[in-house]
Amino acid sequence: MAPDRNAERLEPPNPAGPSEPSAASRYAAEIVRGAALERDMRRRDASLSVARGAVFLIGVVAVIGAVTATLPGWSVIPPLLVFLAVAGWHEWIIDQRRVAAARRGVFERHAARLARDGAALPPARLELPREWAATADDLDLSGAGPFFQWLSSARTALGRETLARWLFAVPDLATIERRQACVARLARESAWRDALALAGEQLDHRDAAPAMFVDWATGPQWLARRAWMKWIARGMAVTFPTLGLLAWTGWLAPSSALAAAAIAWLVNTAISVAYSGSIHEIFQEISSESDEVRHYLAMLRVASMLPGDVGPVPNGDSDLRDVAREGIVRLTSLRRALILTRARHDTILAIVHIALQLFVLWEVHLLDRLERWQRRWGSRSPRWFAVIGELEALASLATVAFEQPDWVFPELRDDAREIRAEAIGHPLLPDSMRVANDLVIGPTDRCLLVTGSNMSGKSTLLRSVGVNILLANAGGVVCAARMVLPRCEPATSMHVRDSLTDHVSRFLAELRRLKEIVDRATEARRARRPFVFLLDEVLQGTNSRERRIAVAHVLRRLLSEGAIGAISTHDLELGADPELAKAFTMVHFRETITVEGETRRMTFDYRLRDGLCPTTNALVLLEWVGLGSARHVGTAKDDGPPLR
Repeated sequence: MAPDRNAERLEPPNPAGPSEPSAASRYAAEIVRGAALERDMRRRDASLSVARGAVFLIGVVAVIGAVTATLPGWSVIPPLLVFLAVAGWHEWIIDQRRVAAARRGVFERHAARLARDGAALPPARLELPREWAATADDLDLSGAGPFFQWLSSARTALGRETLARWLFAVPDLATIERRQACVARLARESAWRDALALAGEQLDHRDAAPAMFVDWATGPQWLARRAWMKWIARGMAVTFPTLGLLAWTGWLAPSSALAAAAIAWLVNTAISVAYSGSIHEIFQEISSESDEVRHYLAMLRVASMLPGDVGPVPNGDSDLRDVAREGIVRLTSLRRALILTRARHDTILAIVHIALQLFVLWEVHLLDRLERWQRRWGSRSPRWFAVIGELEALASLATVAFEQPDWVFPELRDDAREIRAEAIGHPLLPDSMRVANDLVIGPTDRCLLVTGSNMSGKSTLLRSVGVNILLANAGGVVCAARMVLPRCEPATSMHVRDSLTDHVSRFLAELRRLKEIVDRATEARRARRPFVFLLDEVLQGTNSRERRIAVAHVLRRLLSEGAIGAISTHDLELGADPELAKAFTMVHFRETITVEGETRRMTFDYRLRDGLCPTTNALVLLEWVGLGSARHVGTAKDDGPPLR
C-alpha cells in the first residue's frame, strides 16, 4: 500500500527563501506595527481637528475685523493660508489612518488563515458553474466554504473567479509548470503581495465595476449607427467661422451670413433637443463606470511594479506587467477625456458648454472622441482586468507557499496512471492536529477501499486527496511531502441531499450523482484522459443488501471505464465481493478503546493501515452520547463498564 520509497523524490522547495522570517512572526510584527501606527494617526487626527477649528475661528475674527475696519484687509490672508495648509495636512493624516487600518486588517486576515481561524476570515463570495457545484460542495469550496475561504486572499471577484477556474479547469502541463514557477517566485515577494492586497482592500464592494465597464468598452457604439450626426457636427465646426470670414471679406453679404448662421443654429438646436438626453445618459454611464474603474488603477500600478527578478509572468503573448502598464495609460487617457463631459454640471462652465453645443454640437464631438477610444482600445480592456484576476490568484497560491514552506509542488505527469502521495494531509488542519498518511490510488484496474469506524478519518482522507488535486491543477503547493499524479479533475459524491420541493429522495439524488460520475468517466475514456472518483459512504438511503449490490455495480462500471479512485464505507462485506476483492486495495482506520476503572475512553490515531477494519464503534457511540448501554441493543455484546 505504501508508495515506492525508492522512487525519485521531489525535494520540498523553500518558497519563502532563507532570508524571509516565518509567516507567523512576520504577521505578528506587522499587526503590532499597524496598531501602533493607527494609534499615532488617531492622536494626530485629534490634534489637527483642534488646530483646524482654532485656525478657522481666528480666520472668522480676521474677517470680522476686516469688515469693521478694525484690522487691515490683508489680515484675512494669513489665517486663510494656514487653514488651507492645516486642512490639507489633516486630510492626509485621515487617509493615512485609513491605510494603516486597512494594512492591519490584511495582516490580521493572514494570521487568521495561518491559524485556520475561519470565523475571522471574510466570506469568499463565489458563484460557480453548475458542472463544478457538486464537487465544490463536497470539498467545501462552494458559497463561503472554508477551504476556498482559507485559500483565497483575493479581494476582488476577478481574483476569486480566476482562482476557482484554475482549481477546476485542468490545463496542459506547460501551463501548470509556468504557474508553479510564478508561485515559487512570488512566495519570496512578501512586500509586493502585501501591496496588492492593500490595493484590493479598497475594492471589496465594487465587484461588478470592471464587467460593466468592459461591456461598454467592447459593446456597440451609439454614433456608429448615426454617422450622419458626426458629419453634421464636423460641418458645424467650420460653418460659423467660414460664414464670419466670408462676411468680413465681403464675399458674402452680412444679411446672408446671418441667415445661414440662423439656419445652422436651428439645426443644432433641433438635434440637441432630440438627442442630448440620450448622449447625456451615455456620458453618465461611462463616467460612472470609469469612476469605479479608477479604483482598479491602484492594483494595475502594483501589477506594473512587479519586481523584475520575478521573471516573465505571461498573459497570452505578453508579460502581465506590460499589459498592466498599457491599461494604466489607456484608462488614464479615457478619464482625461471624460473631464470635458462633466463641464455641463459646473455653474460657470455650463454656459460655455451650452454655447458650444448650440454652435458646433460640442457633445457630439465629445462622444465621438470617447467612441474613438472605444474602437481603438475597448477590445483590449478585458486583458487589463484579467491581469488583476491572475495576479490575485497567483498571490493567493504564493501566500500559501510562503506560509507553508514544508509543503511541496506536486509532480504532474501525462503518463501517470495512479496517484502516489507521501504524508498527505488536509490543508485546513493545523500542523499540530494534522495526521499525514501515505497512499496510492490506482492504477486503472484498482480501487482504494477505505473502511473504518465512525469519526476515524475516512471522509477527511478523501477530501484531503480531492483538495490537493485541485491545488495541483492550480499550480500551487500541496499538503504533502511528495505527490505524483496525472492531470485530472476529481469527481466526488459526498454531500448529496434530498429535495422536498423536487420530490427527490436522498437515494435517488445519490443515484443521479453517480450516473453523472459514470458518464464523465465514459467521456474521459473516450478522450483518453485520466479520471479520478472519490465516493464517501454512498447510497445510504436504502437497505444494506441492496446498497451493497448497487455500490458494487457502480464500481464495476467505473473500473471498466478505466477510472481510478477511492471509496469509503462502513460496509465491511463490500470487500468480500469475489469480483471486486481482486480490484480493491484495502486500507482502514480504527479506534482504540481503553478501560480505566469504570470509565472507557475512545481515541483515534488517524493512521491508515492495510486491510479491512477489524473494529466497529457504532453501538459504543450509542452509549457514549447517553442513549443507553449497547448491551441492550440487539445481540451486541458489551461486558465492559460505561463509556465516559
